[in-house]
Amino acid sequence: MTQILLTERDMEFLRAVYFLEDDGGAVGPARLGRALGVSRVTAMRAMRRLAAHGFGEYRPGLGLILNELGRREVERSIWRHHVVERLMTESLGISCESACDESSRIQFGLSDEFVEMAFEKMGKPANCHCGCAISPPYTPEGLDGCSWCRRLTEGRKGAKKGGGKGRKRR
Repeated sequence: MTQILLTERDMEFLRAVYFLEDDGGAVGPARLGRALGVSRVTAMRAMRRLAAHGFGEYRPGLGLILNELGRREVERSIWRHHVVERLMTESLGISCESACDESSRIQFGLSDEFVEMAFEKMGKPANCHCGCAISPPYTPEGLDGCSWCRRLTEGRKGAKKGGGKGRKRR
């Protein structure tokens, strides 16, 4: 299977849809736009691009519905972030907040092999030091300790108000 290259921004849109969806329902462009602070048109273009890459189905008038590939990609991204964050807190002794910020900057530049080796070397921990689960399944509430994830889960809470329809990385 050919691996699709997504930009960090595309991953941000994909993660936001993951956190905004309710029981597998569609997330509309207005709701996604409000959550990420972009226009409805920008959100719609991103949703169509993600659907074209095979991460879900875009339905005009409804929005994007993630499929299994889309969910797996988001969960892989969250897993990578928390492994790198835990590695930094354990190895470098930096705070969870600093490790979270640094992880969000560098995780996309690290190979899957490196992240997997780090996870193995640390003994496959269940949680990062901020208390979030490293491995899926994830819930918005279970990721509240991570400022990187919280930005999107807070968008989930704010996006429900006012209605609305429902660097390269590998």
